[in-house]
Amino acid sequence: MSDFNEGSLKGSNTALKTVLGVCACLLLIGLLIAVLFPREGMPERRIQCINNMKQIVLALHLYYAQHELFLPAYATDEDGKPLHSWRVLILPYLEQKELYDQIRLDEPWDSEYNKQFHDQMPMIYLCPSSQSSPRNGFTSYQMVVGPNTISDGSSAKSFNDVTA
Repeated sequence: MSDFNEGSLKGSNTALKTVLGVCACLLLIGLLIAVLFPREGMPERRIQCINNMKQIVLALHLYYAQHELFLPAYATDEDGKPLHSWRVLILPYLEQKELYDQIRLDEPWDSEYNKQFHDQMPMIYLCPSSQSSPRNGFTSYQMVVGPNTISDGSSAKSFNDVTA
């Protein structure tokens, strides 16, 4: 008798295919964004944009590994009011734990207390080709939200919840 369970192998293959599909989708989106940026002064800026996206994707993977769920697009209070975006939620995975620990997660991002941290948002959230600043509330990187994506807003999903 063998301990080999063919059914569990099929389930792990499905999960692996889903993981690879999600990773391939994120990589494709990143590459498309990198190709579409303006060309002036490009090699350094394009490389930095790609590196920013790689670090963000790695942080998303680390979040998933710890929570066994994708992070939601935004966190809410008990009444469903949005408090913080995914960018705040992954700060600890971007070596920004000290900043994350100072933010009051039970208050809105724009509360009087949390406003003091707006100018401390990491520059990783801004592509160097952009004319804006994350410290002015702007970011170059967005999360796609909706059915069959990793987030439909405030709920967290697992790989099994994401369908093609």
